[in-house]
Amino acid sequence: MSWHVKELVYEARSPVHIGFHNLGMIQRTRFYIPGKVIWGATTSRLTRLVYRNPTSKNYEKVGKYLKENVIFTYLFPSLDGVEAYIPSYSNGYGYETSSNWTPQEELEHQLISSYGSTAMEPSSGSAEVGSLHDTELLISTPKGSSDSLKFLGYVFWQTQKLSINGIYAVSTYDDLKFLGNNGEVSFFSQVMSNIQVGGGRSYGYGDLYNDPDAQILKIDNPLWNRFNISLSDTDIQVTLTDKLPIPGHVIAKSHHIQMDGGIEPMVGRDWDNAKGKGAGRSTSFRGVGFVPGSIIRGEDINVQMCFDGVMEY
Repeated sequence: MSWHVKELVYEARSPVHIGFHNLGMIQRTRFYIPGKVIWGATTSRLTRLVYRNPTSKNYEKVGKYLKENVIFTYLFPSLDGVEAYIPSYSNGYGYETSSNWTPQEELEHQLISSYGSTAMEPSSGSAEVGSLHDTELLISTPKGSSDSLKFLGYVFWQTQKLSINGIYAVSTYDDLKFLGNNGEVSFFSQVMSNIQVGGGRSYGYGDLYNDPDAQILKIDNPLWNRFNISLSDTDIQVTLTDKLPIPGHVIAKSHHIQMDGGIEPMVGRDWDNAKGKGAGRSTSFRGVGFVPGSIIRGEDINVQMCFDGVMEY
């Protein structure tokens, strides 16, 4: 098997909210889109396209296939579709591209808005006490710009042929093709071209569009113009360089790492196989991870990239 990589340049067609922590009554958003969010969105869309009447087991099988054969990096915001703003602790806290550093407050002023809402008390027709809250959003058109906000990242996939739960999947150098009871489905032109991510999807938030004809990259192209990669038959290694911010969470599984930055527990919701309750009904804990933007101190290290862009060392 061999790996192939495509650059993803998503255009935000509506505001985006990627859940973070609460600050009082404010529901904060992350400034980036984790790979697991992209995996979940593509699993949902692909399953509905290849199965005429998908069941929960169909979603599980398709999600497992993508976990084992596709890797989604994190997506970072971009104003021009070329340079990604990656969080950085290198000079206080801000965001940096391959050529410059921007203070946190400056970029957030351009990209952040919010909306307020509250639950209603049916008996009185007034606001329910204690329910008022404000939700942060990454706006689809940055302040002072006429262009849409972009998100930049990458997707890797392996070349092989296999059958998954009644679907025949063929992976080639430029696409993934799935043949199910709804006919043939192209992964890039029909699935990855338009996905919906994050919170508030029922209100139309999180609508992202990607050009399905985006360039197939050479494997030796650095990710985001900064991070070199190396491949084996089974995994992808990313070189994290001294004094550069990390482009995703990093979990130290078996080695000591010296970094400046922040940490957070890697807790999530997964498929409940043991009790048969389905999607999101089981919690998982992968360890404590350094947050995106933390700075490597000392020698360069090679880390393994997981299916969702999280890196392990």
